[in-house]
Amino acid sequence: MASSAPGGGIDGIISQLDQFFGAGCPLQLPDGVREFLVKFGPWITLVVLIISIPAMLAALGFGTLLSPFLGPKVAGFGLAWLLGAVQTAITAVALPGLFRRQYASWRLMFMGQGVGILANLLSGAILGTLLGAAIGLFLLFQLRPKYVH
Repeated sequence: MASSAPGGGIDGIISQLDQFFGAGCPLQLPDGVREFLVKFGPWITLVVLIISIPAMLAALGFGTLLSPFLGPKVAGFGLAWLLGAVQTAITAVALPGLFRRQYASWRLMFMGQGVGILANLLSGAILGTLLGAAIGLFLLFQLRPKYVH
């Protein structure tokens, strides 16, 4: 459960990360770029969701088919797939509010980003995770002021 106290819970994490990736970041996206991303980002997200669902189902099918040959790696694959499915579900739930520029949907995207970071770290892709997380969080926090409470 999120805490409403400053510095506590998810709001505290958002506040801390905003100092690094958002308002406190020395590099800022121009307002025109932010507006473009907020306007067309939900459409891009919709296309990615449509493409990712069959891809995730195919990965599940191949993983199931290959599971007798993967041995202990099956558990890692299953966890990564599950976290990917959770991230996809969070994104799908956030999508309608992204079109309406609602802050609650921005928060859901933030939580989905956290799930994605966790999934990638658990898969062992540490350098790629750090780079992807930095880019994803930078973009997410640069767009945050465009979403209303």
